[in-house]
Amino acid sequence: MLSLPTIKFLIEKKAKLIILTHLGRPKGQPDPDLTLAPLQKILSQALNLPISFCKSTVGEQALNAVNQLMPGQILLLENTRFNLGETDPQNHPHFTKQLQQLGDIFVNDAFASAHRSHASVTEIAKLMPSVMGFLMEKEIKALSSILSDITPPFYAIIGGAKIASKISVLSALLHKIHALFIGGGMAFTFLRALGYSIGDSIFDEKSLEKAKEIIQECKQKSIKLFLPIDAVITSSLEDLSTFKFIDLQEGIKPPFKGVDIGPKTSTYWQQQLDKASTIFWNGPLGIFETPGAAHGTLNLALYLSTSKAKTLIGGGDSIAAIKTSGIDSKKFDHLSTGGGATLEYIEFETLPGIDALDNRE
Repeated sequence: MLSLPTIKFLIEKKAKLIILTHLGRPKGQPDPDLTLAPLQKILSQALNLPISFCKSTVGEQALNAVNQLMPGQILLLENTRFNLGETDPQNHPHFTKQLQQLGDIFVNDAFASAHRSHASVTEIAKLMPSVMGFLMEKEIKALSSILSDITPPFYAIIGGAKIASKISVLSALLHKIHALFIGGGMAFTFLRALGYSIGDSIFDEKSLEKAKEIIQECKQKSIKLFLPIDAVITSSLEDLSTFKFIDLQEGIKPPFKGVDIGPKTSTYWQQQLDKASTIFWNGPLGIFETPGAAHGTLNLALYLSTSKAKTLIGGGDSIAAIKTSGIDSKKFDHLSTGGGATLEYIEFETLPGIDALDNRE
């Protein structure tokens, strides 16, 4: 609920507040598993205020709900991604005009989505007065401050399972960094590209060629590339008795799959990270929500909290891991709500959702 300060401010100013947001990837169709209805109660409790919820995002039902709002009241609309026009550029114009009918001013406080050229992020800002919220402002100021004063060597640790969306940004990131550590689900795409046997580990077939290009680019630019040398593997996430360590040179055989970096990797990586002056971490190194597959991520969080380097952490999963570990967030230079957004901001120092705003300067 990091946008609460913006919401509270607008309510104190007696604005009629209509909240747009998304959940998951429903591909432009309603999905009962991804409805925002449960958010109504959560948001109401957080604000200690009644919240109205509309089962539509746009259209007559949404307009009627908006027209019933009184100053200082809040309306939560249904998942924007239930509409094809949210993510599909060909359908942007019609959906964006429908969004425009809902209000007079657009406030974007979703830094974590600011790298996406979606209707409710960039297109709506082109049709009406648009400003950033307090969270967006805080993120930009913090990241700009860190990026304007990066002390080399600059090392990046990239994990998580969102392989396709991150791997495309990695190549651009190579212009900024001196060493790259790759863990999480993404590591197995790179290991597969190098010919390792990865068993039933998650990997992205479509990203194999891109992974090979990044490996080659690291060699050409003398960027140190670190992949796991051992891993925690299992044949069942529900059965802790199947968890074991393996040196990755031995290869993983089905039905086993890698679910975390191993202790040798953790120790070796920390020895290398000691050489860094600035460290960026985005994405867990394993399935940290699962007992037996969390040690790599939690050990990294603990290490970074005591590191002498300037530390920038990006992404909800990484922040969740820090909270799970009980580490004081003040021990890091900045915790960014953005995952892919932070990655892109490091490279371009702006984002489509920021450029679209009237007060982007």
